[in-house]
Amino acid sequence: MYMLGKLFYDRNPKRANYWLRESASYGNPHAQRALDQKISPTIAAGVTRLLYHLSRVIRDSTEQTSQGPGFGIDRKRWRELMEKRIATGHKPDDHEDVQMQGFSM
Repeated sequence: MYMLGKLFYDRNPKRANYWLRESASYGNPHAQRALDQKISPTIAAGVTRLLYHLSRVIRDSTEQTSQGPGFGIDRKRWRELMEKRIATGHKPDDHEDVQMQGFSM
């Protein structure tokens, strides 16, 4: 009964309330909590969809930055690495081909 109430939560609030009340009458605490909520089912569904899409945006943006050969570091860290290489006896152009994303030396 609780699951039926959840299924109808978005599309038919009256039917959802009926099934949630039935489930709560049998002692289901989740159904009672759903009935006690002051938030409209459409608002709750909208917030859930918003969070889902936001998580997809974040996932997609992190996948874009981690794709491709090599790795990306900022300009300050790149200079520090180059100074350490030169200090240990390497020539300035004696390094593996590392691509810096968005930076040029």
